[in-house]
Amino acid sequence: MTAIAVIFFPVVFQLNLLKWDILDISLPWRYFIGESLRSGELPWWNPYFNYGFPQGADPQTWYPISAILSLPFGYSVGTLNLEYFLHLLIAGFGFRALLKRFDITDHVSLNVGAIAYACSGFMVGNAQHLGWIVSAAWIPWIFNFLILYTKEGTLKHLLFLILTLFFLLTGGYPGLFIVVGYIMVVYFIGYQINRKKVIKRQLFELPIAVLFFIGLSSVVLISSFEIKPLIYRSSLNIDQVTYGSISFKSLISLLFPFTVAANANELGSGLSVSNSFFGVILFLSALINIKAYQKKDWILMGLGLMFFLLAIGEELPFRRWLYHLPFFNTFRFPAIFRLFGIICWLIVGVRQLPLLFKTKKKLVRFLLITFASSLLIGLILKAPQRLYQLDFSQTFISIINELKPLERLGIEAFIFSLIFGGGLILLQVFKIGAHKTILLVIIFEIFSAVTLNTPSTVVLTERSMSQAKKDMAQLPNGFPNPSLSVNMVDTKDHLAGKIDGTWRNMNVFFKKPSFYGYSPYYLNTTSLLENHSRRDSLLNAPLLVFSSQINEEGLVKQYDNTQIQMVSFSPSEITVKVSVEKSGLLIYQQNNYPGWTAIVDDKPVRIHTVNYAAIGVPLDKGQHHVRVFYEASGKPWLWLSLSCLIVLIFLIVLTSKKTKTRILE
Repeated sequence: MTAIAVIFFPVVFQLNLLKWDILDISLPWRYFIGESLRSGELPWWNPYFNYGFPQGADPQTWYPISAILSLPFGYSVGTLNLEYFLHLLIAGFGFRALLKRFDITDHVSLNVGAIAYACSGFMVGNAQHLGWIVSAAWIPWIFNFLILYTKEGTLKHLLFLILTLFFLLTGGYPGLFIVVGYIMVVYFIGYQINRKKVIKRQLFELPIAVLFFIGLSSVVLISSFEIKPLIYRSSLNIDQVTYGSISFKSLISLLFPFTVAANANELGSGLSVSNSFFGVILFLSALINIKAYQKKDWILMGLGLMFFLLAIGEELPFRRWLYHLPFFNTFRFPAIFRLFGIICWLIVGVRQLPLLFKTKKKLVRFLLITFASSLLIGLILKAPQRLYQLDFSQTFISIINELKPLERLGIEAFIFSLIFGGGLILLQVFKIGAHKTILLVIIFEIFSAVTLNTPSTVVLTERSMSQAKKDMAQLPNGFPNPSLSVNMVDTKDHLAGKIDGTWRNMNVFFKKPSFYGYSPYYLNTTSLLENHSRRDSLLNAPLLVFSSQINEEGLVKQYDNTQIQMVSFSPSEITVKVSVEKSGLLIYQQNNYPGWTAIVDDKPVRIHTVNYAAIGVPLDKGQHHVRVFYEASGKPWLWLSLSCLIVLIFLIVLTSKKTKTRILE
């Protein structure tokens, strides 16, 4: 997969930071998880943003690969680049394996398909959504093992299917997990009906496999179901689920993805979700060889069309129809469906690709037509003149933003014409074989498409990776005691400090608890406090404070001047000594989420909710030793999940050895 590394060289060689949500959400969360694990803590509670948040309730907290990457040296901007690239490789190898299930054995076709999928518009356009990238990496593996198991009924493939589904659940986007679940059920039922014969062992194995998967995923399932009714947006209405759709106009990216590299609103969809590219030659290959289609090609083309129609969620009614299915009211972004459209059409394109290089004459004719067509488009849209007019003293991203959609289309068509023309020269002048020529042309075509779009949706070209690494190297280690002299109102998520290229959730890095933060999860209690007219005055106090004046609504009238001595601190536990002159509440400014317990002078006490959200510990007059700690409901289930994971890996190793032994014999 050297080609993937070359195509994504700014990421692989740590030349640039990744951008947007992957930097502002994924990096801080993974950094916190890594810091917790390296400090001997489990990341159940994150006190540093949104008034404290149950980190363990986010499925990605338990994604094994991220945890493994963070253990040796901690999680940093460099680790983030590595994880992104690693999943591109996983995606490529997975798609290569999936292609074999569709009777593709030619090495050129297999390698081209793997590169095209790993470098597709989904991976480029949605680079900021790490959960989407992780999902796209494991979905081909899931489909691969599903097909193998339904056909052969082997235990090894069932075990791998369970493992890859677990990776999808813990590391991926929940909406994609839901869609994959439906696809698996429909495929399995349809396959059994078509086969008209059931492997009896599967009827016994599948229920056990489902129960085992539930046990393996129990820490995620328990925590997720606990938090669902407590978050601000636990379900969506029928119009909200169409947010994040692609548009009909953005389908031009199937041929010319640079068109959607900026000003995507002009094309009716968001910048990140507009790119559906998987290669001009492969897309055309899927369309021009209809006469050679077999039944599976027609099915795949039909399914691909269905998924793209679902992705056009706002302009068409189909996504709204699915709203009424279980769990389809819990996620937005119909654009995720385009991933399955890309998979279906790319498989067909790869299946038909050998027909293009079957004879040198046929390939020459095809390249000649694509060369002439793309050159004509480039000339009509005056691409050479526009290129000449560009001010190349500007940054590349500034140039991209300056160009209008039709100008970008013309420029990319002109570039493609040079690539296709180069293919003709390789064939006719240098006498390079058809196999090598088609491989080189497709790689250069994909390289140009990715390179043109990378500054827009993948990397932050205007900031320094080296400076960001230096900034992160200066961060405090472990979990130092937070200051009790800084008011919560003064700890906004961008004021705690600065790491080059980042601007939100800084508190996580600098270990400063804050009411503020940017997160897809938002507790109802946080929302109530945030929207209260007295929010700023209520927050105008340190992390720990005492009040003897609280009204019937549970709102503080005034904070008392009380000295509090912090004995120890960790994300999920705090111990203090306090002396109070009146009875009242010691207020720990963290969300009073289920699982918090208070011990005062070695005796448990009932916690009160203060200011709609905060933890209030009742104290009588005098000196007290107070310990407040968080016990997640998922804690015992984590050990069940770990036990199941160990058993699963052991069984995979065991069954794999048996398979190798049979092959050798």
